[in-house]
Amino acid sequence: MDSSLPVDTVVDRASKVRGERRVRDWDVLAGDDTETVHTEYGTELLLDIADVYFSPRLATERHRVVQQVAPGEQAFDMFAGVGPFAVPMAARDASVVACDLNPHAVEYLRENAARNGVTDALTAIEGDVRETAADWTGWADRIVMNLPHTASEFLDTAVALAGEECVLHLYDIQHDSDPFGPGERAIREAAGEAYTVDIETERVVRSYAPHEENVCLDARLRRQ
Repeated sequence: MDSSLPVDTVVDRASKVRGERRVRDWDVLAGDDTETVHTEYGTELLLDIADVYFSPRLATERHRVVQQVAPGEQAFDMFAGVGPFAVPMAARDASVVACDLNPHAVEYLRENAARNGVTDALTAIEGDVRETAADWTGWADRIVMNLPHTASEFLDTAVALAGEECVLHLYDIQHDSDPFGPGERAIREAAGEAYTVDIETERVVRSYAPHEENVCLDARLRRQ
């Protein structure tokens, strides 16, 4: 606190990440609370680390995806959190729909859209995407699925959201002996005969645990 670093609060982890909202407990060692503003490639994200899941370690990966977005695209973020994908995609003149199960995350998502001047381009919805996405069937040009442990379980919903041509960013955690195979097979199975599937990128995002990799597959779906 007395150093030259711009630190207002010091916290210590008090639990592991847990539950479907992927939050953890924190002990506040110095300072007032656990709300903060994270700045990433010019995007300001307000969040409370005790109420939402957020990893600043994924900034480079998020930027890689956001840089692919073209003006006029229709992008759907299925597990949006406070908006680290959705808000900068909207700032690139895309129309963005962003969904999350955590009401705290959705509240911050809306605040972050306003903070970054993209409220008109971003629709934030609260709930399980399998139950809330029906209004956007066949709508998406791009879909982000950043829920690494279980995203593949939502691929049927992603395929329903996909338009005539759609880029799907699927995040997965797999053993390093075959980090990409399970995700690719799951995408092809969900696409069935409705779409052709081209895997454009296979990327190791980071090491997750011994012999486990956090990976991303960029898949282009074209309706047959």
